[in-house]
Amino acid sequence: MVTRFFDLMFYKVYSVYVKKEHSPVYTTILFLGLMRISILLFIGVLLQFTLGMTVKIDGYSPTERKYISAFIILFIDLPIIIYTYFRYSKKEKRKKLERKYSADKYAKIKPWFFFMTPVFFFVMTIMMIFIFA
Repeated sequence: MVTRFFDLMFYKVYSVYVKKEHSPVYTTILFLGLMRISILLFIGVLLQFTLGMTVKIDGYSPTERKYISAFIILFIDLPIIIYTYFRYSKKEKRKKLERKYSADKYAKIKPWFFFMTPVFFFVMTIMMIFIFA
């Protein structure tokens, strides 16, 4: 189910970038990574405020803890970005996705829905920080 969603998302975003850029595969993969990071950030802040979960890292200043947290998020997302690259960099896979998702029933799903996802999660994260902090 999640793989099908990411396939659809990749196809829709890729179809936009293929018209505008020279390297649509890499740009789409980086956009998917940005989207995952924004969702992870939102979930992390949500857990911190709802459950009071904080990572206790003794001996580090609050600024250094933020850098460590950012490193942990990137460390979690890096293997997924590498997997995404190897999955979608194959031309046969992209052709298969094009045949599958170019049908009329997927025309209702507009690419801007996916482009607005990181913005939505970022705005929600900022709102939670101002409301609960």
